[in-house]
Amino acid sequence: GALRKLFELVEKDTKGRMSYVTMVAVANDLAVLVADFRRIDANNSNTLSRKEFREHFSKLGFEKKSVIDALFRHADEDESDEVGFNEYVHLALCLLVLRILYTFADYDKSGQLSKEEVRKV
Repeated sequence: GALRKLFELVEKDTKGRMSYVTMVAVANDLAVLVADFRRIDANNSNTLSRKEFREHFSKLGFEKKSVIDALFRHADEDESDEVGFNEYVHLALCLLVLRILYTFADYDKSGQLSKEEVRKV
């Protein structure tokens, strides 16, 4: 599940070992994800409805409903029309990777990618 993906992500270059510092960092990040998920899950169903998901991502600054809906479809891996915790963690990891890649590609640090910056990547 999501925890295995998280472990594989952080221990990839350490030959199957994870340092205590890394483990604490992962545990802290996971605690934040659990707290976020519980806060977003307004009806305590242990899943996020499309409405809960939209409200959360709107508060994060996502303005276009079409973008939020695309994220929801991506997160809803089992097509249940709800996002479970493992699916939420997987989406969070994907968004983190995208943010890292975006930061790397934004050579001039303008906050926007130019055609030239995209070509360089």
